Amino acid sequence: MAGSIFLEKRKEENGKLRACDFSALVSEIGHLYPGNAHLTPASPLRRIDEETILQAVVRDGDKVLAGTKAYAATNASSLRALR
Repeated sequence: MAGSIFLEKRKEENGKLRACDFSALVSEIGHLYPGNAHLTPASPLRRIDEETILQAVVRDGDKVLAGTKAYAATNASSLRALR
């Protein structure tokens, strides 16, 4: 998948480079985000959203998924309270 925004070159401890495919993680985070609730799981994210999520994942790692899950849960609780 040459040229994909999802393939990032990361250094391993031994100095070699390897490609990491973040496409599934980016999609999961994008579809968990409450602002994208209108999307079905099969709906593609906008390219700008994919790029922004990818940058956050590369920079902050697992914190992005954990934070998005927590935000989605908080948002769902707030919506239930309004009903």
